[in-house]
Amino acid sequence: MMAFSAAMGALGGVIFSMTQIMIINFMGLHRFPVAYGYIQLFNATSSAANFPLAGYLRDTFGTSTTIFNYLGAAHIVSSTILLSFIVLSRCQQRCRNGTYGSL
Repeated sequence: MMAFSAAMGALGGVIFSMTQIMIINFMGLHRFPVAYGYIQLFNATSSAANFPLAGYLRDTFGTSTTIFNYLGAAHIVSSTILLSFIVLSRCQQRCRNGTYGSL
């Protein structure tokens, strides 16, 4: 547990420090302010909605297992949405180029 705690402590903040760099890399510097604003809006909205919902699930079912199942399902749904954006953008690029073949 000590090694796990040390690794998580050392690497836990990487996603927060790399967010800005990933946005600039994917979206470009000229779109950074708008993209970062949307990311912060969605993070705040999900936090404002998920914490009361998690408390309600804990109070209703009396166990934390329901909360973990809900959060796991939410991660799967968000990953599916992210993957669909990647696939749809590739399809859109191919339609613009005139190649209507496979994905």
